[in-house]
Amino acid sequence: MSFFSPFIQNARDRELFPLPLNRTLVACSGGMDSVFLLHVLWHCRKALNLDLCVVTCDHGLRPDSAADAEWVRKLAWSLGLPCHWMELEVPANRDAKESVEMAARRLRLDAFAKLAEETGADAVALGHHLDDQAETVLMRLCRGTGPRGAAGMRWVQQVGPLRLVRPLLETRRETLEALLGSWGRTWREDASNRDPAFARNRVRQEIFPFLETKLNAETRLHLAVFAEQQRELDEWVSRQAMREYHRCLVGDGLDLRMWRKLPAVMRLRILLSFLQQSGVEVSGVSRKRWRDFEAALIGPSRESRQWQFGGVVLVAEGGKLLPLSANISFDPVSLAVPGEVNWPPLSRTITATMAKKVDRKASAVTEIHESLTAFCRPPAAAFEIRVPGPGDRYSPLGLQGSAKLSDLFINARIPARIRKRWPVVTCGGEIVWVPGFRVAEAWKAGEDGPCVRVQLGASTN
Repeated sequence: MSFFSPFIQNARDRELFPLPLNRTLVACSGGMDSVFLLHVLWHCRKALNLDLCVVTCDHGLRPDSAADAEWVRKLAWSLGLPCHWMELEVPANRDAKESVEMAARRLRLDAFAKLAEETGADAVALGHHLDDQAETVLMRLCRGTGPRGAAGMRWVQQVGPLRLVRPLLETRRETLEALLGSWGRTWREDASNRDPAFARNRVRQEIFPFLETKLNAETRLHLAVFAEQQRELDEWVSRQAMREYHRCLVGDGLDLRMWRKLPAVMRLRILLSFLQQSGVEVSGVSRKRWRDFEAALIGPSRESRQWQFGGVVLVAEGGKLLPLSANISFDPVSLAVPGEVNWPPLSRTITATMAKKVDRKASAVTEIHESLTAFCRPPAAAFEIRVPGPGDRYSPLGLQGSAKLSDLFINARIPARIRKRWPVVTCGGEIVWVPGFRVAEAWKAGEDGPCVRVQLGASTN
């Protein structure tokens, strides 16, 4: 059986390219894995409804990097595909605390997001394969990680407005090399992939050969399978934890008696979700402090106890955990189109991007912890994001007239503790959209022509 038939079936089963027409950027460095991916997607473009465009990044780290980019451009032309050459200049744009690898990744993702917006691409396809997955999982386990980190790289990953797709995670490096050779295809060799100064190269060249010789010849395969099992387990635990989270909520507080009875694997996730929705900037709190806080709550106490996380004070008393005060800033923030901002009261991102048409499936989601999306007509100026104000009235699409926003919150069962932190998207003083509801009647997108996709990112816990 050829490689292509199972590849196509796997892509369909995992919904890697789910649209009637998938406008896909193929990231190609000229190396073996990305060249293989480009040839495979080009071969399967009709079966998977792909509209392909190649993007290659010159990081400015090697004297021959420009030659690699030129080689990729010629390859794209030979396949009849457009190619975008992105010059990133990593040394000049690297932050002081960043490693070279981290800076390169950040700049690549920024470049991909910008290009996807300019070209209307739906996704970026990356050439990570099974051996890459095994290296990632081993390095994370050695550094310390939980089930989510042990799941390694995802087949589909949403990074802000960017959708990353990795179709080769089940394919071995040796398979890529053998097939490219049988097809008479060549690729470029990057000398930095052999430089022992990089930890991943040492893992690939020293640690895996030792493990496969002394322990098990299929170490990489077993680690990749383990990652897939962890991904499935993590997704299941997340769903269960969210159900239990809602059961533990009592008014504005968390029922600690019920919370203590849950398995440890769920307790921390539920606690993180509650604190995040109470206004805590969870990304700024160390893992050790979370563990210490959880341990303190496990033991019942008759005394009232308090903790402070940034501007948020929490009190445990009467078997409940309650947000006592939240002196965080509720200042409005400006959101350009395209653009992305962090909404500190909820620790969630809000993005605005141009879209060619309304995605009714995406805009139908109303679960407040999920990613919420609306489509509206393009604004004449930047959006302003603010918290709900006294007397706010809203006219969502389909509602006759307007209603008090506070009444809509109650009817939608948005918890009281987060209502005053909930984002309201406005423009020129008008409410354009309140996440969890349909877009305002006056701001609905037209049936034809471009529109703006506004999205509140999913809760991260």
